[in-house]
Amino acid sequence: LARAASMEQVQQFVFLSSSSVYGNRETNRVSEEEPCIADTSYASSKIASENLLMASPPSSSTVILRPSMVFGPGDRGNMLPLIKQVLSGKYFVVGAGDAEKSLIYCDDFALAVKKVIDAQEPGANIYNVANPEPVSMKILSESILKAGNIARKIPSIPGPIVRILATAASVLGDKSPLSNERLAKLTRSNSISVSRFCKRYDFDPKVPLVDALTQEINWAKANKLMVSSDPWEEMV
Repeated sequence: LARAASMEQVQQFVFLSSSSVYGNRETNRVSEEEPCIADTSYASSKIASENLLMASPPSSSTVILRPSMVFGPGDRGNMLPLIKQVLSGKYFVVGAGDAEKSLIYCDDFALAVKKVIDAQEPGANIYNVANPEPVSMKILSESILKAGNIARKIPSIPGPIVRILATAASVLGDKSPLSNERLAKLTRSNSISVSRFCKRYDFDPKVPLVDALTQEINWAKANKLMVSSDPWEEMV
């Protein structure tokens, strides 16, 4: 596609990459200058594409966007399983639930892309894209309950106890409802810095978190996607 754009002298090329290029590890407001880690096939494909575009920009305006977890109507990724677990009452936070996640609602991400298209920034540039402030797992799960109109508290289990249970359960292999890998997803921060994008494009997301989650929940209910057979599906 990039070669075709270059041959046809397309004036602008916007590539949607992913924050997964920073690796399957803990990240705390990681910036665009941090090294990329190709530790999954998905991340490898994004990194390879980015390298090609930066080495040979196909257009005079070439922009690579690295969004964090995009959610909203149509989402079948990490957020939907988390929503189902929280609403089903089978979810708990580990310790204080202070692991932070960078998120962006689909409408806000569309706004970010439109700003890039309208600006036609010259050269080849890379930007992280997310809400400026990450959300802790505790606040995220409480917001899901509020969006689902459920009045109850999220239980908390001390981290050491959960880690012992996860290690013991790991002998069951893939059949285990709890594993060290799944626990890691719940307890590690995965956040990116978006200060560069916000400053360059005057980006200010418009949709409050609870409203955004309500939209996804309503969509999932309308499409009968709220039933989960696995109480520990892949989570955020």
